[in-house]
Amino acid sequence: MSETSKEREERMARAAAGRRRPPANGDGVPEKRAAVKRTKPVRLTVDLQPAAHRRLKGWAMSVAAVELDVADVPAAEVVRSLIDLLTNVQRDKELRQALTAAVLEDLRANRQ
Repeated sequence: MSETSKEREERMARAAAGRRRPPANGDGVPEKRAAVKRTKPVRLTVDLQPAAHRRLKGWAMSVAAVELDVADVPAAEVVRSLIDLLTNVQRDKELRQALTAAVLEDLRANRQ
């Protein structure tokens, strides 16, 4: 049995009421919603030139996998490690500064 237009309007109004933000705080601006900590990882997709992909996989197989004595080191693990080295203030400050300088130099060169 299909719903009447009035029933549909009531259902839509109830759904919209559930999505409304808290009432305005007096100045016409709705109050901020509580921040929710993200629990799921964020997916990052990067398009690489075939040569860059080969270099990354080659390094992972010939250097990282050999040093770690494992069959394979996924490229994603290498990228995660590089991100941590660039951004983690608890890591070696001199190494982080050297990497930052090298990345910035490379970014500048690629923009010209």
